[in-house]
Amino acid sequence: MNKLLNKALLLVLVLAMVAGCAPAATPTPTRVPPTAAPTTPPPTAVPPTEKRYVIKAIEKTLINEHWQFMKDGYEFAGERYGVDIEVGSVP
Repeated sequence: MNKLLNKALLLVLVLAMVAGCAPAATPTPTRVPPTAAPTTPPPTAVPPTEKRYVIKAIEKTLINEHWQFMKDGYEFAGERYGVDIEVGSVP
């Protein structure tokens, strides 16, 4: 009984794997009718704001060299992307 159940389960698993390997049906291309050009361009850019973002990072400790490198990396990324980074540590 156990061997028969194992073989049936194996057959179901193999059939599921084979069914998953079947190629996907290719969609038929549909022709899109040409449209007139819009008179005004869609807004794509966000207007610049004067608000500066502040990101606060809490480190485990700043005594360990690893966390000091992390702090330097945070500050470098903050300068690169124009945000203020405040790094603190747990006492």
